[in-house]
Amino acid sequence: MPEAFVSRRQRREKAVQKIINYAKADGVATKKEIRDAMGISSSTFALRMKDPGSFTLAEIWAAMDFLHTPEEQRGEILK
Repeated sequence: MPEAFVSRRQRREKAVQKIINYAKADGVATKKEIRDAMGISSSTFALRMKDPGSFTLAEIWAAMDFLHTPEEQRGEILK
């Protein structure tokens, strides 16, 4: 079976969902704390959560930095 094409937006959505799941599983941070670390407003965060592909790479990295995501997990998240 041929491999399906995965767009950059789909990869970004998957990465953001992994980060959110990581934060929830460890109880590391609240959404407000993550949002503040990303430097975005609550309304922007809510819009981005509805469409995770709209998060910027800088916002994703800021969230991972805030959550102290280990390098090996970052690689897995950003695959």
